[in-house]
Amino acid sequence: MNVLLVNPPRFNGIPVIREDRCENSDRDCIHPPTSLVYIGGVLKSEGYTVKLFDMNTNNSSWSALENYMNRIEPDWIIFRSTPSTFYEDIKVVEVAKKVSHNPVRKGLYHTLMLCWNLRAIPERVMKECKDLDVFLNEYHYEYAIPKIIENFPSYSHSIYTKVNDISPPAWDLVLDFHKFYTRTKWLSPWAVVRGSKGCPYRCGMCVDANTGWFPRKPELIVNELEYLVKDRNVKYISFFDNTFEINSDWCLAIADEIMRRNLKFKWFINSRADLICKHGLDFFKTLRKAGCNGSSIGIEFGTDEMLRASGKGISVKQGKEAIRILKQAGIKQYISTMMGYLGENKEQILKTRDFIIETKPTGFQLNTVVPFSGTQLMYDAERLNLAGEKIDWRGLSCVPTDTIPVKLSNLETNELISLRKKIYRQIYTSGWFWNNLFGIRSFDDFRLGIGYALSSANRLKKGMDYSH
Repeated sequence: MNVLLVNPPRFNGIPVIREDRCENSDRDCIHPPTSLVYIGGVLKSEGYTVKLFDMNTNNSSWSALENYMNRIEPDWIIFRSTPSTFYEDIKVVEVAKKVSHNPVRKGLYHTLMLCWNLRAIPERVMKECKDLDVFLNEYHYEYAIPKIIENFPSYSHSIYTKVNDISPPAWDLVLDFHKFYTRTKWLSPWAVVRGSKGCPYRCGMCVDANTGWFPRKPELIVNELEYLVKDRNVKYISFFDNTFEINSDWCLAIADEIMRRNLKFKWFINSRADLICKHGLDFFKTLRKAGCNGSSIGIEFGTDEMLRASGKGISVKQGKEAIRILKQAGIKQYISTMMGYLGENKEQILKTRDFIIETKPTGFQLNTVVPFSGTQLMYDAERLNLAGEKIDWRGLSCVPTDTIPVKLSNLETNELISLRKKIYRQIYTSGWFWNNLFGIRSFDDFRLGIGYALSSANRLKKGMDYSH
């Protein structure tokens, strides 16, 4: 049976990331379709013939997809979507229906869509796209998909088993890693891998909250890394894990295996401030020795009041200490912050700005928070009659679009958008910039620094929409 994996096209010319918790348009990134590659690996292990048509990376047209479908005649088309690009992405179904009704074609194409940020409202998804065969809203979808295909149309979402170690990802479906980058085109060739899936923490705004933790075996992870580095010449790799350092022994096993195999590449992780403080300086020095070059930290807010209100489970003090530890270890710090949370006021938002200026991390992002379906934040917003059933999906994005669908904070939405732009300008013109400039220690850092500066200037020029 033939399966076609489709990464839909860009949105109004802006690249789109369609990866579980990161489902958004971002003018500064082109990500590999990692989840489709992992799905492809599982399908191949089950005996399916698998093709990938990456419209986003190659900036392909809908006619190109139609021609490709006519040529390979797949039995199933699997694609990903995001809330803010949903009504464009589902044109994949329209194309599949058009091609499958071609008189030359014997039989019909079936379509399956994944969109994790809309997982809690499957009925509305199917109502909005009546010709879609399957909307899969299970977190562990890799092994569910072959079972659904095998048993369609009488499938059940409960006919699969959660498995930590999936089959080797089908990275052979990706032709050129030089096309992928994040923040600057000079951070390439680049790939995104997954060491673990899920998160046991309960942050109110997060779509992956309380999903557990499912780590892959360190040896299998490093097998994948070795292929990407030695066979595909990838220089930069980001771990997509929600929180990389949940288990210190697991992390150190990966680092030790990277060093044992003498793999030379720079890698990046996602971290929690409290775990950075818990594991300490020596732990992160070991990761640095193995090539860990940067860590993203979910700082979120600059006040303990909002950290408690959001269920983040860290303190401002821990955030500051985490940044200090990573600086001492020689690991770049990229902090994620947000504004406009439920009940937040302007003074509290400015405290987040002050946190960034004071701690001077390598990089930062400040995004307006939105209530995704299934999150505690959405439940709270509904309880307070702030979010209705017909919430505007165009604004449901972790990277701000030109739409904020729900007013959660004490600021009006136009005030929030204006304040965000102002804060970016204030930080870019503060000591934060000069601190990073004088902190350059290598030619690669200098080269990437120039790239970051150019992309930052472009973000300001574009008004910070579809940018972070």
